[in-house]
Amino acid sequence: MMVSDFELENITDERMARLALSYAVPVQNELTQYFLSHGGAVRALRIAADEEAAPGVNPKRVGMWLQYFENYDPATVARGFDLAQEHDLQMLIPGYQDWPTGIPTFGDLAPYALWVKGARPELLTREITERATITGARAASGRGMYDADQLAVGLALRDVTVVATSAPGIARAALTGAVGGPSGAIAVMPHGLDDPNAHTPNGFFDSVAENGMLLSETPPGWPEARDTMLGQRRLIASLSAVTTVVESGTRGEPVTAALIAKSLNRVIGAVEGPEDAAGSLGPNMLLDQHEATPITDSVSIVHALSTYARKHSLPDPVSDRPNGSLQTARTALPEHLQRTSLSADVEQRPTRSP
Repeated sequence: MMVSDFELENITDERMARLALSYAVPVQNELTQYFLSHGGAVRALRIAADEEAAPGVNPKRVGMWLQYFENYDPATVARGFDLAQEHDLQMLIPGYQDWPTGIPTFGDLAPYALWVKGARPELLTREITERATITGARAASGRGMYDADQLAVGLALRDVTVVATSAPGIARAALTGAVGGPSGAIAVMPHGLDDPNAHTPNGFFDSVAENGMLLSETPPGWPEARDTMLGQRRLIASLSAVTTVVESGTRGEPVTAALIAKSLNRVIGAVEGPEDAAGSLGPNMLLDQHEATPITDSVSIVHALSTYARKHSLPDPVSDRPNGSLQTARTALPEHLQRTSLSADVEQRPTRSP
């Protein structure tokens, strides 16, 4: 497409209009969401181009919103469109068949668009009771890393897809535990998917994509920012029926994700730890103050998924799906993926010393 095709006044397609909005306006902008819910993205751009009015909206609010478009660059959007094609990225918008289950299609929490890449697009449309989010500190302890890996391996054995951010520490350990399993993994990133290995030069996320999916709310070519980091936490909370925090401070990103999950009426789980350990402060607070479910092993998460499924009449990961065999599933994968996870021999999490 030509750069001129991305001039505001030339965009007439809903999908391309949402692409333009993704480059122009920060995620989760309230007025943008209002325009999307009352006329769609093309009409929002007509307002931005001063071709239509915004009846019922305070003119001062509209004026502030229009400031986002003062630096709008159609060449940047055109470059993003080319990057998506170059790196085999699929753009999804609400209402499309492959829009991930659990992620809102309208309202304040709905993304303008999503970008995905990977060999397992069916993982995105599984029920939220067939996915579980594992999150935790970046500067994790060795015990926390072990816990995250073993939780993920156990979930893989039961055909539950693991969802995590791309951050180092607990999230990366969870992805490592799940990447070679039959149910794959979904890694949610705060930056564009055109360079998924920007902070992991060993190509780790290429391996995740080979047996799972990469997902981002951030358009191609765009770096992570404060708003995209918050969007990342919102997405991992939305994608699963259960979000488990392994290690975190009381105000850390993982606790924020858990509280978002709670606001969505999802289950939050927490791995209890010693009171004098900094990484235990967040999980212990969730257990004490936010009715978090105690998580001791992957069976705890599966039971929480099952309880949620029965309550909401969704597929039950316990009764509706047979137990998977990680070793059997790995034989159908490339050899380097078969070796990705740590040993799956230990399923029960060892008891912590008080």
